[in-house]
Amino acid sequence: FFNKENGAYPLRFKLKKLNKSTKIYKNHCWAEPSLEHLVHLMRYIYENQDKVIPKAKELGKKIIKDWSYENTARKIKERLKQLNL
Repeated sequence: FFNKENGAYPLRFKLKKLNKSTKIYKNHCWAEPSLEHLVHLMRYIYENQDKVIPKAKELGKKIIKDWSYENTARKIKERLKQLNL
């Protein structure tokens, strides 16, 4: 779970319906990121590097472990199976 306490700073967004429909993503939405919130987060991170960097390093280790080539391939394979592809 990614949140501020463990080193992640989720970006606010608004859901926008996709204009083009495809077989897989028919009637789905797109997350349109908030530019204003992005600027706020970037400023916060820049001004609070002493707090942010240690958490980011820990989160980086988790991402490297959870999203290795093997784990990513397994997740993709599982998702394709769910989609009957």
